[in-house]
Amino acid sequence: MFRNVADAHLITTIKFLQDVPDTWQFLGPDVRQRLQNYVTKLPGDDLDEVDFLLGYVHLQAQARHRVRVATKKELSNTMFFDMPKEVADKFISLYLESKSFDDANDWAKQMLVYTVDFTADHIRTLLTNAAKNSQVLNSFQIGPLISNLRSKKKIPNDEFEKLLTDNALGEYVLVAHEQT
Repeated sequence: MFRNVADAHLITTIKFLQDVPDTWQFLGPDVRQRLQNYVTKLPGDDLDEVDFLLGYVHLQAQARHRVRVATKKELSNTMFFDMPKEVADKFISLYLESKSFDDANDWAKQMLVYTVDFTADHIRTLLTNAAKNSQVLNSFQIGPLISNLRSKKKIPNDEFEKLLTDNALGEYVLVAHEQT
């Protein structure tokens, strides 16, 4: 059955794997290879399936690769209900690599949608590295992003403020009476 699915409709096989557990063992080596190749080059329109794929052991490596090479455009056109860790890693990486103020501002706005999904380690990474890129550091949206991250309370207030102070983000530190 899987062999007869046209390339343009391979996403249906991924949905089948999701709905019918333990199917992989019955697929021939050629079909498995075809699905692995498909996931490696998963079309941007189907990137929302990466959530399942990152947890599906047989296609996990290919899904991780696909996330690592995802573009801002692809990610901004994909909606994640619960953003996988690997996707959050990519979001932060793309932000920290911003090449212009506009790029940093636009991506910070995208990130604001998902800050609830960022872990404490994601926030630490972001705060530790933001000032290393002048495009990020001097962008208009860094302040709102920091405020949003602070409001999620994933890191104790004192640690959050220390991260800001220690990483050239002191202008965003709350004064002592505002932290309570």
